This record gives sequence, structure tokens and C-alpha cells, in this order.
Amino acid sequence: MKYFVCLLFVALSLATEAQINCEQALECRIVAPSGMRMRAEPSLKAKVVTYVPFDSTLTACQETFGSMEYEKIRGFWRKVQYNGKLGYMFDGFMEVKGLLNKPATTDTIADTSVTDTPKGEVSVKPEKETPKTREITYSLLTETYNYCGEVKGIDPGLIWYGIYPRDEDNGGTTYRIKRVDVNVMLSKQKVGKKLEFDVLTDEEERSIFLLGVNQLLPLEQNSIEDNSDLLRMNGRKIFPGQQWDLTGEPTKMKLSATGSVESTGPCPDLKNYRLTLSGTKYFLPVNQNITEELNDNGQCGMPEIYWFGDLNGDDVPEMIFVSVYEDRNRFTLFVSDPTLDNALVVKKAHWTVDKCY
Repeated sequence: MKYFVCLLFVALSLATEAQINCEQALECRIVAPSGMRMRAEPSLKAKVVTYVPFDSTLTACQETFGSMEYEKIRGFWRKVQYNGKLGYMFDGFMEVKGLLNKPATTDTIADTSVTDTPKGEVSVKPEKETPKTREITYSLLTETYNYCGEVKGIDPGLIWYGIYPRDEDNGGTTYRIKRVDVNVMLSKQKVGKKLEFDVLTDEEERSIFLLGVNQLLPLEQNSIEDNSDLLRMNGRKIFPGQQWDLTGEPTKMKLSATGSVESTGPCPDLKNYRLTLSGTKYFLPVNQNITEELNDNGQCGMPEIYWFGDLNGDDVPEMIFVSVYEDRNRFTLFVSDPTLDNALVVKKAHWTVDKCY
């Protein structure tokens, strides 16, 4: 019996040794739309331990480890625990849900039942892990007639959303987003020698673009300001020396261009052209070279901005660039990614429309 009690004590000790060490623990919720990062030390320069998404629940110590102020929001560094990982986070974007007498150690559900085996050994049932979130994959289309490219890459089985201009007749100021069905049909009238298809939807209205994903997203509830007027007034190219303000606080996203113009005209000769997306991420400035990642600047050396808007609701705009050539238009989708340290967006999808004649 003493042997069994001893083993039981050891088993329970091992099960609890990873607990956060707090005199008093708090149950908190992340309220920053873009989520937050847990760091190894109470410093913005410390190594990132993990990313904690918006609306996640975590355990935090009531004890603080220094103060900090960001965008007039004053807060403190706290020791925290999330999904089995320990670290420190700024509490300026946390909401306290309540006190915890016994801090949770992980986001997994542990079965603590212990049984005495015939040989007198202790058997502890393994933990049941919470299923991991499936990664979102993206596809990009524009509705078109007489498409002569490869149609095998078009998957009508994805969940497709059409993005439409604002409803000006009813005073609308935001893009309209609808679930649609994508239809790929042989073109009734050919314009070239290749096999041609019409890529359309079940809606009569033509969309700005179509976004296909592998899981349901709350896009239809999003309120995204229509930027069409800005694109019409400014043009879709950013010349060296120009800068666009894409968002306000707290991310302050800007898209700017550097380089030199060696000649004038609709397709000027450019040297060292670079398009940079800059902003604030997790309280730190980030500058991302879009030209390098796009790797396709079009015939005139300058990609055009086809569309931008905050689809994910994290104050970082998704962007579609189009690289224009005489014989084709190549569209590239960039999507915000909160898991990256030194980047604001990541390239997710391509769509090329060739001229078939």
C-alpha cells in the first residue's frame, strides 16, 4: 500500500510540475484583433515563444514584471501560460475574465484517473489533445470570358466568396461579400485557336474578384471600406517617391515606392524600383519588401494595385497586385499572417489571365 501511495504521489507531481507559478492566477482573454505574442522574457526584444490568437483564453499571474505604455495604453508585463507554453505578455490588450484558484496548465483535457494494475503499478491515462486548427488555403479568380489557361487548378468544390462594389444606390460605403458558386463552362464563341472557357458565378452581377477557401470564414459579416475611389484618383501604380496610407491606428500601414525614373511616359524606364509595405506589428516597426516577394513587376517594371481591404479584420489589409503584360495579366494575392515576425503579409495565391488571340 505504501508503495502504491508513493507512486501515486510521484505521478501527480509529474502531472503538475509544468504549472505556472503564481500566488494568484487570472483567467484572461486576448482582445487585440491581430492577436499577441508570448515572449521568453518581459521585453519586446525577447525571443517569441508562441503566438496567441484573438479571443483566446490564457492564464496570467496577478504579479507584474514591469510596466509599459503603447499608443497611450498603459499596462504591465505578466507571466502567462497558453497551450502548455510559459512566457510573458503585455496586459494592455488582455481582458480579465476572473480569478483562478488552481491555474490551468495547458489547453488539453487530462484524464486524471489512476488505476492499480495487477502488478501494483500505477497507470495514468494519456492526455486528449484539442484538435489543431486546419490551415486556411486560398485560391484567387477573376470572372472572365474566353479563358484559355489551365482549368485543372480551378476547384469549384472550394467555398467561394465574391467581392462586389458598394451599393451606391442605397448609400453603401463598404464592399459587398457573397457566397457564390463558381461555374467553368466551354465558351460558346471562341476568339483564338486554344480551348476556351467562361469562368463565371451563379450571380448576374460581375464581381471584382473571387476568393476560394477550404473552410467557412465569416467574410459576409465583414465591413470593409470600399477603396475604389482612392484607386481611381491615385491611379493603380505607385511611382518612386509616392506613399499611400492604407490604415490608421494601431497598425498604421503604408505602401511606398523608392527608385529612380530615367524617362517619362506611360511606361517609364525605372532603376532599382522597390515597393515596401510598412507598419506596426506587436508594438514593433516592420518593413516588408513586396517587390522582392512579388517577383513579377509587369512589363513596365511596376505592379499595379488591383484591390486592397481588411478581409481578416486584423487591421492589416489583404492586397491583390496585378502584373500587366501585352499578352497576359498576372494577379497575386497577399494575406495578413500574424505568425510571422518580420513580415506583415504573405503571398498566398496566383491567377493568370492570358490573351487568347
